[in-house]
Amino acid sequence: MVRIYLEKATKYFGRVKAVDDLTLEIKSGELMVLLGPSGCGKTTTLRLIAGLERLTRGKIYIDDEIVDDASTTFVPPRFRGVSMVFQSYALFPHLSVFENIAFPLVVAKAPKDLIRKRVHELAEMLGIKELLDRKPRQLSGGQQQRVALARALISEPKILLLDEPLANLDAKLRVSARAMIRKIQREFGCTTIYVTHDQSEAMAISDRIAVMKDGKIQQVGSPEELYHKPANTFVADFIGDPPMNLIECTVDENNGVLDFGTFKFKLPKDFIEALRGYKDVIFGIRPEHIMITKES
Repeated sequence: MVRIYLEKATKYFGRVKAVDDLTLEIKSGELMVLLGPSGCGKTTTLRLIAGLERLTRGKIYIDDEIVDDASTTFVPPRFRGVSMVFQSYALFPHLSVFENIAFPLVVAKAPKDLIRKRVHELAEMLGIKELLDRKPRQLSGGQQQRVALARALISEPKILLLDEPLANLDAKLRVSARAMIRKIQREFGCTTIYVTHDQSEAMAISDRIAVMKDGKIQQVGSPEELYHKPANTFVADFIGDPPMNLIECTVDENNGVLDFGTFKFKLPKDFIEALRGYKDVIFGIRPEHIMITKES
C-alpha cells in the first residue's frame, strides 16, 4: 500500500487552467473519491497521478518519491505501480476476455502458468469465468466493466485509478457494481482514487471525498463530514439528494432572530454568539430536518 501526495499541483491546457494549485493527500490503502461537476478537473488530476499528463507546476509524490516535479523529474506510468480503469473500459475488440485480462502480464512476460492462474482467479472473483472465450462486443456493459476491472487488478497494482467506471451502466447495475468495487478494493488493499460526478456513488463507497470545482479543492472529508459540516454553499448544495435548502436572510442581534422578510426564526443563544458581527447570511437546512407542526 502506498501514499500519494499532490503539492500545489497545477495543469494548464493552453490558457485553460484545468487543475489549480491543488494540494491533496491520499492515505495508504484508502478509497478516495474525487467528486465534482463536469469540467472541474477530476479526470485531469487522475491522469496526472497516472503519468498520462505532466504537471505545469507543483509536485506529485508516491510514498516519498517524487514522480513529477513539472521540470526535471518524471517517472513514466509503467514505473509508478498504477493501474487504471477508463470510463470507456478501453478493451481490445480483437482479443477475447481471457486475452484482455491477461494483457498486462503478457506484456510483462510473466510465465504462462501464472497468467492462466491469475486470470481464472480474478474471473471467478468477479463472476465472469464463463465469459473468458467471448469478445468484448458479445458482452453487456456490466460484463465489460468487470473485465476492465480484472485487467487492472491482474498485475496487483499498488494504486488503482477508476475514471467514472460505472457511467455506462444502468441504475440497477450501478448499485450492485458499487458494492463489488468496494469489496474488491478492501480485499486487494490497494490505494484507490475514484472519479465521479455522482454524489450518491461517492457517499456510498468512499473513505473520504475531495469535492472539486473549477480545478480547486473545495473540501476534503468523510461522507458524514461533508454532509453535516459543508465548508461552503457549493459543497452544501452539491452533497445530498435532495440538496440542502439555502435561503438568504439577515441577522437581528437585538431580537435574537434571523429575518427572512416574510417570517422570522428565533435562534438559540450559542447561534447568536457565533453570528455576532455578521449581517447578511445564508441559512441552510436539509429537507429531513424540517418539521411541520400545527399550533394549538
